[in-house]
Amino acid sequence: MIFVKINPDNTIVNVHYQPFNEKHGLGMTEEELRIEGILVDSIPEPEEQEGKRPILKYNGTELYYDYEDVNEDEMTALKQQVADQEQALAELTMYIATLTTPSV
Repeated sequence: MIFVKINPDNTIVNVHYQPFNEKHGLGMTEEELRIEGILVDSIPEPEEQEGKRPILKYNGTELYYDYEDVNEDEMTALKQQVADQEQALAELTMYIATLTTPSV
C-alpha cells in the first residue's frame, strides 16, 4: 500500500511508498493514516507535456494530474541546469577514462 497525504485543495503533499515498514514506515496504524490521507495500490504516471508541470491531485475517488504552465524563467533555468549536468558528466567520463587507460 502507498500512503498519500492530501491538503484541503485536494493537492497531494506527501507520498510514502512503505508506510507500514518497521524501519522506514510512518509508525501509524491504517486507521490513523486514513485520517490524514488515503491508501492506494498505485499512483498513475503523468503524461509528458512540453512546458507543463504535472500536479498530482485527488478528486474523492481517484488520483489524477492537473497540468500547470512552467514560466519561461524557470524553463530557462532548468535547461541551463541540464546543460551544466551534461557537461559535468562528460568531464567526469573523460577523467575516469584517463584513470583506467594504462600509460605507455
